[in-house]
Amino acid sequence: ADYWKSQPRKFCQYCKCWIADNKPSIEFHERGKNHKQNVTAKIDEIKKKSIEKAKKEEKMSKEFAAMEEAAMKAYQEDMKRLQGESVITVVL
Repeated sequence: ADYWKSQPRKFCQYCKCWIADNKPSIEFHERGKNHKQNVTAKIDEIKKKSIEKAKKEEKMSKEFAAMEEAAMKAYQEDMKRLQGESVITVVL
């Protein structure tokens, strides 16, 4: 090895840091308190976002159902009014 060669490195997505890409370094890093806290925090964040997304979708679904119900009611009232007008027109 007469020339310089870089050692492979691995990026930890939870800790946002680079570590040597070899088994002992990776295991040492993953056993660390900071890494475990970061993983737990990431899992909690994913759960929270998932719950918020589900609530938001449910709220939107309810709003759309209410809008559709109001539209159907207005449509039925319009149809009744139009039928009433057509009866008056025929009588005249």
